[in-house]
Amino acid sequence: LNKNNIIKYLGRMRAFSSLLCIAGSSALRPNYIPPTKFQTWAKTTATGAAIFAFAAGPALAVAPALEAALIEASDASYPILQTLRPETISPFPEALVGILEKRVPPEKITNLIDKGISAFMSIPDADLAAYVKIAGDATAGLSPESCDLVPLPSIAGVKFANLAGVAGVDSAKLKAAGERAAPALGAFPGTEGKICLPSEAALEKLFVAQTNLLVSTSRDAFGEFGTAAGQAGKSIPLTDLSNLLPKIQMTQRGVDMKARSRFERAGKDLDKAIKRDVEFARLRGKI
Repeated sequence: LNKNNIIKYLGRMRAFSSLLCIAGSSALRPNYIPPTKFQTWAKTTATGAAIFAFAAGPALAVAPALEAALIEASDASYPILQTLRPETISPFPEALVGILEKRVPPEKITNLIDKGISAFMSIPDADLAAYVKIAGDATAGLSPESCDLVPLPSIAGVKFANLAGVAGVDSAKLKAAGERAAPALGAFPGTEGKICLPSEAALEKLFVAQTNLLVSTSRDAFGEFGTAAGQAGKSIPLTDLSNLLPKIQMTQRGVDMKARSRFERAGKDLDKAIKRDVEFARLRGKI
């Protein structure tokens, strides 16, 4: 077991982590935000949208082979999303935030968030508007009173927002990112600590739409975010990453072995599709 293998395993969580992290901010967002509390909300939404959306997986172009891999990853994630419970989803993000607090210097976290927000802000308005429309269509008709609700790692989100490194981020930049992210976050209906799970077909569209959104990120901004993430990651020992694996595996409790195997295969196939994708190579500066 080496660091690269652990990181690959973590990467396979992209199949459903994006939905939870991005939509989670929406579920926690109150309908009205008093000015005195705006900064706290902005920290949660801006860092959630700008950092976790990018951390959940690299930006990709939807070539046919990649689109097929994304759809299969979405479908393979569905049984896991359906069986998530607070006691199975919470341990992993809470442990991860604990590691960030303990191991990563605050200035590196500040830089990571700053670069993540810059990458998010580099997305053209037209691409963001297109994503908002698709997200709205995918969640149309869903209501917390009748939909399948997925629990969110709310405690981890609050702890992350309270990290010293988050406090160091420019408040004006956080506010701007929060305001820009609000329409996308608001497309996901939910209640406190929970989010509505779209249909399987709608989730496929969200996976592909998110990919189209992320690939429109500025290559330079995305590269700077990747560098910042690498610098932060170097502060985390292998043993800490190893200790995360059992908590990640907890998210699959209640899922039968056939569905678990499908999820693993889908993750591997998505990794292969990423490596072969031209737009992914462009974003990484390889072409």
